[in-house]
Amino acid sequence: MLKRISSYAFVLMGLILLNSCKKEYESIQSIDDRKIEDYFAKNNISATKDPKGTGFYYQITSPGTGDLFLNTDSVLYTVTLKSLFNGKTYYTTPPAGNIGNKVGYTSQLQVVAADQSKGIAAVYASFPPISTAIRALKPGGSSKVFLPSYLAFGKNGEDALGVPSNDVLEITIITLTEKSQSALDDKRIQDFMTSKGITNAVRDVTGVYYVVSQVGTGTEPI
Repeated sequence: MLKRISSYAFVLMGLILLNSCKKEYESIQSIDDRKIEDYFAKNNISATKDPKGTGFYYQITSPGTGDLFLNTDSVLYTVTLKSLFNGKTYYTTPPAGNIGNKVGYTSQLQVVAADQSKGIAAVYASFPPISTAIRALKPGGSSKVFLPSYLAFGKNGEDALGVPSNDVLEITIITLTEKSQSALDDKRIQDFMTSKGITNAVRDVTGVYYVVSQVGTGTEPI
């Protein structure tokens, strides 16, 4: 009899703990949702709520030109992650860099690069709303995703980025107009040469630019 009562007590305790965890999760969700909605109202922001009801919002700040991106399209883009409320930037694509992928795979984001010499492992984050936002854009467009903590790094945060517990994120996505990485790289090189006043560079068939600073002597090139 005592064994049976103990079993019932154990099951009852488990149900209480499970219900408590569920209530805590729901309260965090409602707190985040209220914070985001209050922020929108205070700053007069008009954003679209995810039609699937997952909890994130997105705002098209510049639609771009051309056709909307499809899942099967390749896209070159940049991403910036920051705190919605204190404005601290946690990650941004390097100025001379970009991300390239099929639109359907843009939810996966490497936010910390591996460095074996320092014993640092790569850190990846999965943000499906990035794909949703890109599909609402055209080349040269930009958008913001407002991501509640329960869809971001949650209660644990992310130490590698300095993201605290339950931080709501603002993700800025910019799609580039270039159709390929080689075209984008070529533009960057030309922009650099223009900024430095380099006018005598020759473009090789491989896409490499070179400048002959001194021809040398002789009748034939080496």
